[in-house]
Amino acid sequence: MDNTFKKITTVMVPGLDNEVDKTASVVLSNWKQQIKIKKKLIEHTKKHEALFHHVEIENAKESVIEKDKQKLLGKLKKSAEFLTKTDENYYQENLNGQSARLKWESVLENCYKNIQDLEKERIQILSHILTLYNQHVSNYGQTLTACQNQIDQAIKSIDVEKDIQTFMEETTIFTQDNKSEFLLLDYYEEDTPLLWWNRRINSINEKLTRCSMTLESNERPRR
Repeated sequence: MDNTFKKITTVMVPGLDNEVDKTASVVLSNWKQQIKIKKKLIEHTKKHEALFHHVEIENAKESVIEKDKQKLLGKLKKSAEFLTKTDENYYQENLNGQSARLKWESVLENCYKNIQDLEKERIQILSHILTLYNQHVSNYGQTLTACQNQIDQAIKSIDVEKDIQTFMEETTIFTQDNKSEFLLLDYYEEDTPLLWWNRRINSINEKLTRCSMTLESNERPRR
């Protein structure tokens, strides 16, 4: 269950993080766009107000001909249209920003609920683990007693003398049948390959003679 919780957390948490980051990025981008349009709107509003006052002043002058007045009014109309369009764009960006913020808040709320569910599942898993541990501790005494009884029975079934005899038989290398043979092997092993051929033969013959004399001397007391 612990591994299952880890897998669920590993899959869900990065997914939630990505969703939050994605919606937050939309909100931030919209906010930057709002600031940009607002700055543009403020600048054009100042220009439009200045143009409006200029038109009023020029229209009040008797020296200004009707053609120039109409020309100024045309500029004022275009400025007003541009100002209206910019204001509509700003309003639309505000609506988009509101929608993005609501979506972001919804994602955050959903993430919060998912995290609560994960935490609830984690607590349930921990509770289950503690329950299993409590059962294990409760049964530990019985298990320990049963193991102790098995050990006692195994100890009582041990035949020390028999085991020692078996061990000696399995590990004994020397017997009456191979002592003399092993003795010869020891002598041959003392020979060195560095000797020349004739000297090697003489050395072996000397050792054989020595072995024969030893065997004869050992046989005499038995006779």
